[in-house]
Amino acid sequence: MSGEKTVMIVDDEPASVKLFQEALKEINLNSDCKIANDGKDALDKLKTSKDDLPQLIFLDLNMPRMNGREFLAKVKKERGLKNIPVIIWTTSAAQKDIDETTALGASYYLIKPNRFEELCNQIKLVMEIDWQRPSEWTDEKAGLR
Repeated sequence: MSGEKTVMIVDDEPASVKLFQEALKEINLNSDCKIANDGKDALDKLKTSKDDLPQLIFLDLNMPRMNGREFLAKVKKERGLKNIPVIIWTTSAAQKDIDETTALGASYYLIKPNRFEELCNQIKLVMEIDWQRPSEWTDEKAGLR
């Protein structure tokens, strides 16, 4: 991986955010992690930090104020934001959620694993994909079923 990669985690559960940050630290990738508490908070932060946008957004689906689906739909319509890959980060393995978020423009669907080691492996895989070159990943590799 070349250079520092900035990621944003959008999740209303402090324990999930902490676990995500610990996984980033464990895999020792050169990264900076921004935090948003829900979709509205994330959208506000993205719109006010046009010069320092994340290269990836990890998005929980179930949050107050603006849930993940609403955020995803809005961000994919924003000219300066729509090309940022959005990684769904959720406990739901429901095919309906996978299909719905893929249709809305999600780049990857990551089901929060129960084991920390697996979480580290999943995040490392996602962080190492060159999202600007679609040939670098396939639907299977990108977690889309």
